[in-house]
Amino acid sequence: MGYRKLIRFINSKRPATLGFDPYLPELPQVFDCRAIARLFEEHWPDLASHTGAPVAIRSCRPSTTKYWPSERCVTTYVLTVEPPGQAAYPTIGVIETTPAGLAPRLFHDDAQLPWLVQAADPAAMLARFSALLKGRADQGRPETCTVTPVRYHPGTRCTLRYDLRLGQGQRTFFGKVLHKNGARLMASMQMLYERSQVEPEMPRVPRPLAYWSELHMLVTQGVEADRLRDRLFDASEAHETRQQWMRDVGLHLAALHACPSIEGRRHRFEHALRSLSPCAAPMSAANPALATRFEALLEEAARFARGRAEPPAVVSHGAFRLSQCWIHKRCLVLIDVDTVGWANPALDVGGFLASLDWHAIRQPRCAASAEHAKRTFLASYREKGAALDERWLALYHAAALLELAGRSFRSLTFRKWPHLPWRVLDAAQAKLRT
Repeated sequence: MGYRKLIRFINSKRPATLGFDPYLPELPQVFDCRAIARLFEEHWPDLASHTGAPVAIRSCRPSTTKYWPSERCVTTYVLTVEPPGQAAYPTIGVIETTPAGLAPRLFHDDAQLPWLVQAADPAAMLARFSALLKGRADQGRPETCTVTPVRYHPGTRCTLRYDLRLGQGQRTFFGKVLHKNGARLMASMQMLYERSQVEPEMPRVPRPLAYWSELHMLVTQGVEADRLRDRLFDASEAHETRQQWMRDVGLHLAALHACPSIEGRRHRFEHALRSLSPCAAPMSAANPALATRFEALLEEAARFARGRAEPPAVVSHGAFRLSQCWIHKRCLVLIDVDTVGWANPALDVGGFLASLDWHAIRQPRCAASAEHAKRTFLASYREKGAALDERWLALYHAAALLELAGRSFRSLTFRKWPHLPWRVLDAAQAKLRT
């Protein structure tokens, strides 16, 4: 084992050193996966079998975290649960840390998303999918339904995977349960899907099949795809292939920005800065000096934007990042369009450039590839896209970098703290002063 791999291995086995918040004394336990697994086993009576024997948590991996200093921290975990005498299955658990201690629950026990109880019920969902697929000769009748939570953000949304065994084989569908705006998202996805079927330059989106309003759930067809990020930085992929993907991303984003209309909110630069404000408190709790610089850069960005009118808005993804882009049969697929709306075109372009910067900062060996990818993407977008105001592009690029630094503290990804946030702030400052 090489030196760097050995250090990473040792660090991965260390418990989290998060003892900087005196009001949340249990916070260091949040990333002690063995302790959390025991907590799930010992205190979740609804996980016990009908015989009264406890379940075993075979694996426990942190997934998402949101931290509010001195108040609470909510962390989700991907669990592998094994009931006595039964096969193990995956689920998502939640730990809420408050001054009173640690409180565990399952993902579907969410007062803000009460529809999750039915959405996670295999029998109830089998009946729904049977009705949805009824009369489709190419589908067959669903015989069984397996429900697997894929991604869960407490109180706001949850994505579930439904694997159906049918007479003609197996089919996969995804359901996204939302706290609000589900019907609007359905209308947006339907428009984007229909447009992508007649315009080759449009990015593909998963085919929307239904919106079940009583469950606040959007149902889409499953798509087997690879993450663009993995393929883009895979040295075994041909250089020309990787460059073509970047050209495609630029052309697809330009086509999205050229859409005539869509339902959605208007994104503005002040909204982007306002959304970053909650990141300052967790950063200050862990690293006051970094937080001071972070807030100074936020003020600098606001000062540069003050009194400057934004260009005409276009249809916008709203949170366009490398992680949103997947590849299915050599076609670009956008897997998540929750934030679609209207915005300055620099919002999407700057966000995508920042996500490439972020990857290069975390993986220095990829820096040259990321820089080349940025140039190819930008050239492709400029060829077909809306006009880009260079000052606004720099501002949105910087704001997206500040978001990446701030989010690493709000999500308590503490292994990145020693060096990474400083480098991201350096990059943001350079953009502001371009």
